[in-house]
Amino acid sequence: MLRKILGFVVHQVSAQQRRGLSSSSPSLWNEGGAPLFDKILVANRGEIAVRIMKTARKMGIGTVAVFSDADRGSVHVDMADEKVYLGPSESIKSYLNIDAVLKAMKTSGARAVAPGYGFLSENEHFVSRVEREGYVFIGPPSHAVACMGDKVESKKIARDAGVHTIPGWIGIVDDANHAARIASDIGYPVMIKASGGGGGKGMRIAQDEEDLKRMYDVATDEAASSFGDSRMLIEKYIEKPRHVEIQILGDMHGNMVYLPERECSIQRRNQKVIEEAPSPIGTPDLRRRMGEQAVNLAKSVGYYSAGTCEFLVDQDLNFYFLEMNTRLQVEHAITEAVTGLDLVEQMIKISAGIEMNLDQNDICKPKGWAFECRVYAEDPSRGYVPSTGHLKSYKEPTSGSVRVDSGVREGSEINMYYDAMISKVITSGPDRHTALQRAQKALDEYIIRGVKNNIPLLQHVLSMDEVVNGDTSTAFLGHHFPKPEQLDPTMFQLSEKDETKLAEIALAQYCWKTLLYTQAEKQKACQWSLHLSSNSGMGLSATIRHAPDAMLYSKASIDRILPALEIESARGVSIIEAPSKEEYIAACLGQAHLGNISINGESITFQNIASSPRTTHLQLGGSQRIFEIDPQDISHLISIMPKGSQFDDATQGAVTSPMPGIVVAVSVKEGDMVKEGDQLVVIEAMKMQNQLRASHDGIVAHVHVQAGDTIGADQRLETVFDMTNADLLKVGVKLIFGSKCSGVADEITITVDKSGEDTIHDVKTKIAEAVGGSVSPDDLLLNFGPNDRKVGRQYYGDPTVDEKSIRLKQYSILLWLERFPHWGLSVSLLPPTPPPPGVAIRKAAAIAENKDPDQAVEDARKAGEIPKIKDLAAPWGPKDFVAPKAEELVSDGYLPAVYPESSSPLIDV
Repeated sequence: MLRKILGFVVHQVSAQQRRGLSSSSPSLWNEGGAPLFDKILVANRGEIAVRIMKTARKMGIGTVAVFSDADRGSVHVDMADEKVYLGPSESIKSYLNIDAVLKAMKTSGARAVAPGYGFLSENEHFVSRVEREGYVFIGPPSHAVACMGDKVESKKIARDAGVHTIPGWIGIVDDANHAARIASDIGYPVMIKASGGGGGKGMRIAQDEEDLKRMYDVATDEAASSFGDSRMLIEKYIEKPRHVEIQILGDMHGNMVYLPERECSIQRRNQKVIEEAPSPIGTPDLRRRMGEQAVNLAKSVGYYSAGTCEFLVDQDLNFYFLEMNTRLQVEHAITEAVTGLDLVEQMIKISAGIEMNLDQNDICKPKGWAFECRVYAEDPSRGYVPSTGHLKSYKEPTSGSVRVDSGVREGSEINMYYDAMISKVITSGPDRHTALQRAQKALDEYIIRGVKNNIPLLQHVLSMDEVVNGDTSTAFLGHHFPKPEQLDPTMFQLSEKDETKLAEIALAQYCWKTLLYTQAEKQKACQWSLHLSSNSGMGLSATIRHAPDAMLYSKASIDRILPALEIESARGVSIIEAPSKEEYIAACLGQAHLGNISINGESITFQNIASSPRTTHLQLGGSQRIFEIDPQDISHLISIMPKGSQFDDATQGAVTSPMPGIVVAVSVKEGDMVKEGDQLVVIEAMKMQNQLRASHDGIVAHVHVQAGDTIGADQRLETVFDMTNADLLKVGVKLIFGSKCSGVADEITITVDKSGEDTIHDVKTKIAEAVGGSVSPDDLLLNFGPNDRKVGRQYYGDPTVDEKSIRLKQYSILLWLERFPHWGLSVSLLPPTPPPPGVAIRKAAAIAENKDPDQAVEDARKAGEIPKIKDLAAPWGPKDFVAPKAEELVSDGYLPAVYPESSSPLIDV
């Protein structure tokens, strides 16, 4: 009945009619050695555009790239045979501009268009225009896109076709109040979903009515921005389901097959992150039942080309139709890996009217296993906010059985206008265990610097027991990492064995650098007594010496540039052998990103994240650790230095943007009272909307932006004054032990009177008390002003200065501190001239022990404990050694940090 209503029967319509082309069309050739089309326009960008062009090139078909201002000189543009400019960077003015894309078709002479995924791929108006104007759309026909691309219509059709569906409202939602009434009938929790899109955009889970009303407008705006369609639907949210989908292929001759299922349960923000094929729960019977329903649904609307039916599967293996994507899926590559098919090639041939020759009984059986990991430019520890910038270093893994689909290269810019995905890493193997191990190895070798990315999270997730055992759900990431800060790779847990491995690598790096810088590679009498501390709380004292030749696991190590080392600590004795490859040697010295080292005969792959004279930041299997290493006597001195609590800008009420983007909405005005968790600003970046909320109760003091403003990362949006202890103000104090040119910095927080009655001496006294009374107020030099030091006044406790004028100046400065939390008080312990490295630490330690700092330094000099700079070993080196850069000394604590000038503030709370 449905076919009759729609007015078509698939096998009775010729391929020529469906294409809307005459048999003499110059763009369509026979398969007798000639290309199917002479030219294809790829209406997309990034990795999917590159992916389509690779297949077209293999088939002998020319390609046309389209691009926006932001994509000039990008990989897909350079790869194409021709290129056509679309318009400005905003998607709505370029990749979503139907008229511009059709004009590019006409300009280039291309007779077929491949949309990829996203943008116009599921836009029925675009497909209809393509067909009406006589072009070939490489995808399903417009009527199928209209039926299945609309989530509301597809549910109605699925129900009528006998497909299991999720309980929900079969219709369009009018507004937030209508949504609340529907949700009340269905029962919470519910899923708010964009009717005309996918990929997690315009999708939210609401646990109650308050949640729903707050999220509805955000989801609507996000859907409109991503797909040009703000219609929404609501359905029951199934708790902890698996996301399993079926890939189908159909031609214009009525043939339709289903392929092995894909498992896509590991998601963040309703967007897939890790996929695999087949599913760990996939059985021949479940695959057959899901596949048959998917085929029946597709046939009911006269579907042809590639498509995907997505299902939710509960713990009892009941499955429910979620939606049908009428396009090529992001994760299509893992299906290609387990079937041997090129799905893009299949789509091109189908669009040309060629009949498929696939056997259902054979093609549905997976040949091996495959994983896909989506690599995003984002910071998971800040709620997956997108990260923008240039790829300063970029190297894809090259190990066996790995495929990387990407559209970037070293130097490429990740901008705020488009999706944050950098690439997809696809690995395969004869079984799940092998494919999973290869995925872990590939991610170990993947180097990205310049933008934050989720590779450490992917590595960590793949090593978790539930993933190894195939026991996941769509709630997996949210369940294991309920708070964003738990996604910081420095917080990921490591076994004691792996913690020790990383620590030993850091110690070996320190010693190898010492040998190299002092040109003492062959001095086998060298021995180091070092203490290492880690951000994880680990402390390790070790003695390191050249390893005896008899203890080496590889005799080839004897003649290598970097000698093998023996590390003895409370955790045992280990033999560390350096690699032979030049790039790995550089990594062992902290000068390259990817390293490989042997510990007791076991090969270890690691990455250097950052390195400075005293600190080493390493990564192993997704987990990162920051180590500080000092000679044991210096380590003792550092341990008795006064410590304070880290100054937190949040106590001053600053609300800053975590990313560059566009302000979509400002929800408050100056003077408003807000509660913790209240929405303040909505920012859109990379087609996703992010809500910024108040971190505490307070009053909105300043709003610095309005809807439509373009903002930068860390730009202040608002300031909300904390309503607790309103008569007091917390001020950040940086303690610089030693001099302003060379010293070790620490930070504390003190509380001063906002009325300005605190004198300079009062402030000095509070600082002295805050550091435990180890310094006298009279020993302090105060520098008031912003931390960028472009403005500041110094008070030396000059008795000739009028006490009243000090109060007035102090009052003025405290007001500035109140408005600009980045301002602070710098406190320096003299002497005024920069001492050589090591002196600052000894002087600070002497002050802490109530000793004469100058006498302590003099005694150390006489004892030969403070060498002259020219004689120093690592990290300072011999005469011809180039001194570390200033920023390295800052990060290492040898120089005080100089903060960059902050951008225009956005909101003060």
